[in-house]
Amino acid sequence: MTEELEAKGRKCLVFAPENKEVEKLPLLIINGSSGGSEFFKEQKLLPRENCLSVLIMSDNWNDDFTPWAGEALNAKTGPFGGRADEYISFLKDELPPLIKEKYCRQNENIPCGIWGQSLGALFNLYLYTKEPELFSHYACISPSLWYEGWTDYFEKNISSLPPKNWFISCGNREGKKCRDARKETVPKFEKLLELLKENGHKVTSCEDSGDHFNFIYQRCQKAFEYMDKNLK
Repeated sequence: MTEELEAKGRKCLVFAPENKEVEKLPLLIINGSSGGSEFFKEQKLLPRENCLSVLIMSDNWNDDFTPWAGEALNAKTGPFGGRADEYISFLKDELPPLIKEKYCRQNENIPCGIWGQSLGALFNLYLYTKEPELFSHYACISPSLWYEGWTDYFEKNISSLPPKNWFISCGNREGKKCRDARKETVPKFEKLLELLKENGHKVTSCEDSGDHFNFIYQRCQKAFEYMDKNLK
């Protein structure tokens, strides 16, 4: 079952498995883009059998998923608006009442996970530092760890935060052909894993031979499979 919802001007698609008591299922939030839902449908990544999945379709990744304003990497990317705090407020204050009312979800202790790719994965990491109690499980596919100031920010804050459950993937050729900040993607990925493990987090990592755009389906599938198995 697929249903369209809208909250505070943000469009969402809710995927619920058939013949399941959706009010009792774990909740999985997916950071998506407007028009991006077709990828998940065509690749048969959604719906998931073991959770209620909510795909939030962002109209502007560069604003919604970035923690602070940043300059454009090049003429193609455009600048970054740094409005992630507004998106966090939506996830915390606006979306839950809607889901609770629509799907009769009264149990406040149902596990919740969040899934993101690229800037959407960077957002998940930032969300964790700001509201660590919102989600228990995080899937981060090819996170944009090159973002200016990110590694220093995360290293400064992680020791004061509670350990969580992570799936994190990256291609070992990500950024190799870039001449901008993205060339540091792989070293920063390795640093991220090191920080999480040193601070007691439970991490499942996956590294393949692709760049940022190769093996997208495989990375997405593995992240969903991780949620299927662990978000309980």
